[in-house]
Amino acid sequence: MRVLKVASNSNQLLEAETMYKVLDGLSDAAVVTEGAEHRVVFVNTSFARINPAVRGSLLGRRLIEIFPRAGFRIDKVLESARRTGETVTLDKLEIYGPAGHGCWKLTAIPERDGRYLVTLLHEITAQVREKLDEAVYKSRVMAEERAFILESLIQSITDPVVLVNSLGQVIGLNREAADYLGMEPGIFFDRNLDYPSTALRSYTNGVRIPRSELPAFRALQGEVVRGVEMIIEPNNNSDVKRFFSLSASPVRDAQGNIILAVSVARDITERVNFEKAKDGFISVASHEMRTPLGIVRGTAQLMEMGLRRRAEKAPTLKKELDDKVERGEISADTRSGISEYLAVDKEIQYCSSIIHWIDQMARMISEVLDASRLESGQLESNNRSFDLMPVIQEVCQRLQAVSENHRLLVEADEDEYMVYGDQSRLNQVVNNLLDNAIKYSPEGGDIRVELKRRGEDIEVKVIDSGVGIPEKDQKYIFERFYRAQNAMPGTFGGLGLGLYISRQIIMEHGGRMWVESSPGKGSGFYFTLPSDEAF
Repeated sequence: MRVLKVASNSNQLLEAETMYKVLDGLSDAAVVTEGAEHRVVFVNTSFARINPAVRGSLLGRRLIEIFPRAGFRIDKVLESARRTGETVTLDKLEIYGPAGHGCWKLTAIPERDGRYLVTLLHEITAQVREKLDEAVYKSRVMAEERAFILESLIQSITDPVVLVNSLGQVIGLNREAADYLGMEPGIFFDRNLDYPSTALRSYTNGVRIPRSELPAFRALQGEVVRGVEMIIEPNNNSDVKRFFSLSASPVRDAQGNIILAVSVARDITERVNFEKAKDGFISVASHEMRTPLGIVRGTAQLMEMGLRRRAEKAPTLKKELDDKVERGEISADTRSGISEYLAVDKEIQYCSSIIHWIDQMARMISEVLDASRLESGQLESNNRSFDLMPVIQEVCQRLQAVSENHRLLVEADEDEYMVYGDQSRLNQVVNNLLDNAIKYSPEGGDIRVELKRRGEDIEVKVIDSGVGIPEKDQKYIFERFYRAQNAMPGTFGGLGLGLYISRQIIMEHGGRMWVESSPGKGSGFYFTLPSDEAF
């Protein structure tokens, strides 16, 4: 037994030797340290399980030197026991040394007023490993349970679901997707199946969708995709073709990295077929309605023309009647009855009103037809290069003639704005925006049309000082059949298709349309068009 002499007299020496014999017989590793630097004065035989060095070579060294990786934690425990005079325990200490890696429970016991410390190290490596194995097992069981729950959840979804990894490979299909694509269902399988190769895809208008625009690939770039409509035709069955609305979302790991995309498809074939049938019905019905409306309008015009001729002759006939009354040829009552027959001002107004409302109905029918054609991609266009300025000026002049309370102004920084498109359709857009500006400015005032060149685009702005549009309505204002809640009472509001059609026409021309408005302060409707040079 090698120890440093720590006793100052024979009694103390006897006590120390007795303690050392007891410690040397322990199965736990034991070490006695002295002073604030915790230098070793004794190590027992079992200490070799931690450090197999010759025990004599350890005497006089600091524990922090013997265990450099764990020394700081050991030194901290020993210092606490020395300072407080109480036993301090460290439940788990990992020690890496010449004897290898192990886990130990450390207990520091102060002796002789804290001058000496007896440190016992009880090995718990086996228990720790057992607990670790148990934790790994539980973790594996939990992972399997979660995978089962996830697969059950995905398989229970009645819409087709596809899981795509970051490489663009399919790693999971539920039954609905597998049945349609002619594959086996399951999740987290390894088939190296490229997602785009599972089916042929296109937008509902028949244009083939590029790989980068597929919802799953957009989701792998971090985008949340909703409601992309497309045709999906399985590669293994060209006779099956259905319309789907696809949505996709990215899935991230704990570090925020995108690891896969989940794509869900909702079958909208019945809805698309219904829309087509509805559009067909609307188209036929609209054409059929135009014929009787045309007859009624023509009849009203003939009646109005006859009444106006009667009104033109009325002054002469009334004078002749007055002469006949003076000559006694007719009575005053007869003259009064005939004069009443010749007063046709109200009848003329009635005819004008009938013609006006027929024109309104015809315009609504045209809007319904245009909306239907836009939805089906069948809106005809006659594109050519032309100057947009005269088109805007002509619409302003025409509307100025029927609106005495408003002043329509055109402001431009150039004399010519050449664009490429359908002149009649763009005329329709400008007419609709100005007509709305007049309608929603009941107090009159200036309505300005501003034209500016923005790079390769031409920007047109229609500004009024009317009632404005509430903020909650602005995001819906370009939707079909939508009218703002502050639509003016007593005005013929139409079907809420004008702005929808206008925006779609602008988009068909490669531009965009938006609105800026404040309630009570007016509105500004903007649209851009590519200049002729951009083509």
